[in-house]
Amino acid sequence: MVFYFPQRKIKFELDLQLANTSIEQTNIFAFLGLTISDSLSWNNHICNISTKLSQSIGILKRLFKFLPRQQLMFIYDSLFLSNVNYCILA
Repeated sequence: MVFYFPQRKIKFELDLQLANTSIEQTNIFAFLGLTISDSLSWNNHICNISTKLSQSIGILKRLFKFLPRQQLMFIYDSLFLSNVNYCILA
Protein backbone atom coordinates (compact mmCIF):
# COMPACT_ATOMS: atom_id res chain seq x y z
CA MET A 1 0.00 0.00 0.00
CA VAL A 2 1.32 3.41 -0.96
CA PHE A 3 0.11 6.28 1.23
CA TYR A 4 -0.67 9.69 -0.24
CA PHE A 5 -2.55 12.87 0.55
CA PRO A 6 -6.00 12.92 -1.10
CA GLN A 7 -5.38 16.41 -2.50
CA ARG A 8 -2.40 15.13 -4.50
CA LYS A 9 -3.48 11.75 -5.76
CA ILE A 10 -0.64 9.99 -7.53
CA LYS A 11 -1.38 7.51 -10.29
CA PHE A 12 1.29 4.86 -10.63
CA GLU A 13 1.56 1.11 -10.47
CA LEU A 14 4.18 -0.75 -8.50
CA ASP A 15 5.24 -4.24 -9.41
CA LEU A 16 6.58 -5.67 -6.15
CA GLN A 17 7.75 -9.24 -5.86
CA LEU A 18 8.91 -11.32 -2.93
CA ALA A 19 10.54 -14.67 -3.73
CA ASN A 20 9.18 -14.49 -7.30
CA THR A 21 5.64 -14.00 -5.96
CA SER A 22 3.84 -10.86 -7.02
CA ILE A 23 2.44 -8.70 -4.21
CA GLU A 24 -0.88 -7.11 -5.09
CA GLN A 25 -1.61 -3.47 -4.32
CA THR A 26 -4.70 -2.71 -2.23
CA ASN A 27 -6.58 0.46 -1.38
CA ILE A 28 -7.81 -0.70 2.05
CA PHE A 29 -5.92 -2.87 4.52
CA ALA A 30 -7.11 -4.23 7.89
CA PHE A 31 -4.34 -4.64 10.47
CA LEU A 32 -4.85 -5.43 14.17
CA GLY A 33 -8.44 -4.18 14.13
CA LEU A 34 -7.65 -0.91 12.33
CA THR A 35 -8.73 -0.34 8.76
CA ILE A 36 -6.10 1.71 6.95
CA SER A 37 -6.79 3.27 3.57
CA ASP A 38 -4.18 4.47 1.10
CA SER A 39 -5.38 8.08 1.57
CA LEU A 40 -5.00 7.75 5.38
CA SER A 41 -8.66 8.60 6.04
CA TRP A 42 -10.69 7.12 8.90
CA ASN A 43 -13.91 6.67 6.88
CA ASN A 44 -13.61 2.91 6.33
CA HIS A 45 -12.54 2.26 9.91
CA ILE A 46 -15.43 4.30 11.32
CA CYS A 47 -17.86 2.44 9.05
CA ASN A 48 -16.58 -0.92 10.32
CA ILE A 49 -16.75 0.14 13.97
CA SER A 50 -20.23 1.63 13.59
CA THR A 51 -21.45 -1.65 12.08
CA LYS A 52 -20.08 -3.60 15.05
CA LEU A 53 -21.60 -1.14 17.51
CA SER A 54 -25.04 -1.22 15.88
CA GLN A 55 -25.01 -5.03 16.08
CA SER A 56 -24.14 -4.80 19.79
CA ILE A 57 -26.96 -2.32 20.38
CA GLY A 58 -29.38 -4.68 18.61
CA ILE A 59 -28.33 -7.55 20.86
CA LEU A 60 -28.72 -5.41 23.97
CA LYS A 61 -32.14 -4.21 22.82
CA ARG A 62 -33.37 -7.79 22.36
CA LEU A 63 -32.01 -8.91 25.74
CA PHE A 64 -33.33 -5.88 27.66
CA LYS A 65 -36.63 -7.55 28.57
CA PHE A 66 -35.10 -10.82 29.75
CA LEU A 67 -31.95 -10.01 31.73
CA PRO A 68 -31.30 -7.98 34.87
CA ARG A 69 -29.43 -4.70 34.65
CA GLN A 70 -26.15 -6.09 36.02
CA GLN A 71 -25.94 -8.76 33.31
CA LEU A 72 -26.86 -6.18 30.64
CA MET A 73 -24.00 -3.97 31.88
CA PHE A 74 -21.62 -6.93 31.66
CA ILE A 75 -22.71 -7.60 28.06
CA TYR A 76 -22.42 -3.87 27.29
CA ASP A 77 -18.85 -3.81 28.63
CA SER A 78 -17.83 -6.87 26.65
CA LEU A 79 -19.54 -6.13 23.32
CA PHE A 80 -19.94 -2.37 23.03
CA LEU A 81 -17.36 -0.68 25.24
CA SER A 82 -14.53 -2.97 24.15
CA ASN A 83 -14.97 -1.83 20.54
CA VAL A 84 -15.11 1.83 21.52
CA ASN A 85 -12.02 1.69 23.75
CA TYR A 86 -9.85 -0.38 21.41
CA CYS A 87 -6.61 1.45 20.45
CA ILE A 88 -7.23 4.38 22.81
CA LEU A 89 -4.02 5.08 24.67
CA ALA A 90 -5.30 7.67 27.18
